[in-house]
Amino acid sequence: DALVRRIDGEIRSRCPDSDTLPPAMLRVGLYSLETLLEAHGIETVRRLAYRLTGEVRRARGMGHYHLPRASDSAAVADLQFVFDARLELRTG
Repeated sequence: DALVRRIDGEIRSRCPDSDTLPPAMLRVGLYSLETLLEAHGIETVRRLAYRLTGEVRRARGMGHYHLPRASDSAAVADLQFVFDARLELRTG
């Protein structure tokens, strides 16, 4: 929760209201939810993603999150409702 509060504070300091920035000007990227899942578990990561996504939406921004797990994994199924879209990278 401390991380979420810090990120919330940074976003709010740059975007105190939803009209501060043009749409999609704010971009937030969280490279790997995997590390957070391993360290904190699904409940904490779900709360973080939900709150962070809400702040990004409030600022009319775009968030990008990376979760290197199979599309049929429990974590993907549990987290996908938090986001507007899900992309699956296929190789080969």
